[in-house]
Amino acid sequence: MSSKPEPRPIQYLVKDLEQLQALANPLHLRLLEFLYQKAMTVTQLANLLDEKPNRLYYHINKLEQVGLVQLVETRPYRSILEKYYMAVAEEFKIDDSLLQLQKKNVGSLYGMVQAAFEATLEELRQTLRISLQETPGASMEAAHPYLEWTHIHLPRGKVKELYEKVMTLCREFEAADQPEGDVEYSLTLLFCPVARPEEKSPEEGKG
Repeated sequence: MSSKPEPRPIQYLVKDLEQLQALANPLHLRLLEFLYQKAMTVTQLANLLDEKPNRLYYHINKLEQVGLVQLVETRPYRSILEKYYMAVAEEFKIDDSLLQLQKKNVGSLYGMVQAAFEATLEELRQTLRISLQETPGASMEAAHPYLEWTHIHLPRGKVKELYEKVMTLCREFEAADQPEGDVEYSLTLLFCPVARPEEKSPEEGKG
């Protein structure tokens, strides 16, 4: 028995705090990374991530419950029914209402950003480990990561313009993506305002 999945939107707007909390889990982000590309079973995901299927069943069920992945197909295999899951969209955008500075949101927002960077670091660790195994004594050039950390002063109205330009450039390269390309790259971006404590004048410090 199988069902034809409905066409997926390119972007899904996350409006629910429970969904935001689910995205604050590094493992969930890695699962979504695979499931936005194609439908897969929990066993297939477990093999890719070197995890036990029983552990992943819990996390897939959680992602399904909050509406971030969906069951798109079932196939009979021997005496069982294989279930194929897929992410509900190719990318996820957080609704502005969840980005407001409210006590109930802060932990989830921080956790989501932390999860994204932890997932990226895990990919880097895996790449370095595999590169060194294949080429003992290889230099950092074998993995060849690019790193940029910068601060930019902008009027508030220009921040969205910058973000949209960067995302347009990313989508341009994604559209030209060739599966047979030499290297697959991971890109993690964070735009956030920087709040610094006000410096006290020498006179204020004397009090």
